[in-house]
Amino acid sequence: MDQAETLDAAIGTLLRLLTIDERRLASELGALPFNPIDLETLSYLHRFPKSVAKDVADHLGVRSTTMQSVMDRLHKRSLVTRDASALKGRAVALALTEEGIAFRTRIQGQNIENCQQMLAYINESERDVFVKSMATIAARYSDKMAQG
Repeated sequence: MDQAETLDAAIGTLLRLLTIDERRLASELGALPFNPIDLETLSYLHRFPKSVAKDVADHLGVRSTTMQSVMDRLHKRSLVTRDASALKGRAVALALTEEGIAFRTRIQGQNIENCQQMLAYINESERDVFVKSMATIAARYSDKMAQG
């Protein structure tokens, strides 16, 4: 296997394991499992409260109809509020409810625990290089994707 194939296999394994953890966490909360776009939407709204659905859809690279379904689902679960009065025109400002903030905090905590567990498998000097490399890759790849 070349480096790209090895990396693909490793990322695939990690994504599978993390997806299982997300389902376990959702099940502990007594809710149906959340899909990744739901979780990414909660994270975006945590960082950018009072965003509109188009901003979230553009950030996540999904269609507006998909985002509308996500917002309907999160609103129905009392995790997101919609405030038409906060903006002019037909746009609706979106924000996390207190329950949404608590759920997102819990998910973030689980993510940090997962990362700590992964880092425990390599020694401290390898961790520094790995974390710096991953942060560099994420930033550069994100910039490239944003440019189209």
